[in-house]
Amino acid sequence: MNLKVRVVDGIFINQPKSTSEDARKLNFFCATSWHSAFHSWSSPRKGSKSMKFSFTFLPRSLVTLSLANCNLSHDHIPKDLSMLPSLQHLNLGGNPIHTLPESINSLTLLRSLLLDHCEKLQYLPELPPSLEELDVNNCRSLERITNLPNLYRSLIFRYYGCENLVEVEGAFKLQPIRNIDMEMISALGMFNVESMESFQVQMVNCLTGTLRTTSLQVLHERGIFSIYLPGSEIPGWYSYQNAGPKISFIVNHVQGRTIIGLNLCVVYAFDQSANLSSNDKIFCTPFTHMANRTKGLFWNYSPTFYEIPGEQACNLWLSHWKYVDQLEDGDEVVW
Repeated sequence: MNLKVRVVDGIFINQPKSTSEDARKLNFFCATSWHSAFHSWSSPRKGSKSMKFSFTFLPRSLVTLSLANCNLSHDHIPKDLSMLPSLQHLNLGGNPIHTLPESINSLTLLRSLLLDHCEKLQYLPELPPSLEELDVNNCRSLERITNLPNLYRSLIFRYYGCENLVEVEGAFKLQPIRNIDMEMISALGMFNVESMESFQVQMVNCLTGTLRTTSLQVLHERGIFSIYLPGSEIPGWYSYQNAGPKISFIVNHVQGRTIIGLNLCVVYAFDQSANLSSNDKIFCTPFTHMANRTKGLFWNYSPTFYEIPGEQACNLWLSHWKYVDQLEDGDEVVW
């Protein structure tokens, strides 16, 4: 018989000596496919000993492994997970792990990875391209995910409550303004940056539905750089300005100069008559649409992060778009 499913939920790992009853339960196995559901025991009773557990004894044929709420730290997880080449479903939810080993990427059949309520989890390394489901709900310390396979296609991604998530490599990255190179600061039309470092702003993460107070940040997202500042007037250096939801212009190429991008500045505020609650404001996601009418190209963009304006106040959204290879002299652009 080949072991397909191993469920150890609620059994605390690497504690003193286990009872014979716990040992008997750990030896439970079945020879059916992963679709079968097994709940052979619940959390240990008060006063009972918890069992020891080792990945070493798991068979290579294992398809589903659940170790949720087992007091499992990252030190308990072997560095080489290639010992489980058949694994498709892994549940480590509710454990005090800080990260996963880099070898998680070697699990080329892995479809489901559940890490919800791992409140000490800070970082996820590169995940295998086979992944179809990732659950990091309420991983409140999570800051960085190296990649999200199939993010814009088929990935089921649960992420609510990840209030410190500031980077998904290849998707977005939020950085303090002091960490941004001067070339990009200049492209955004920013000057005297040092005087802004003391600013405190309320940033909404639209992806995770969370709000936090932080220093002034710059968002880099798919070729678009954004920063949010208090203010109600478009700076004078913007060539085309309009009061209203739309603006259009013709690209005029200046001889001897190269187009390095387009800058957009928007003034926005909340409708005070709407009496929005704090939760309502979190879900008021900004949105912009740009079209190159000449070439029939369209871009829709809703930033992952934005700043909430203060009461009776306006904010500026400054952004720099690096779509220079799709703009030529004479093109009509509508924003």
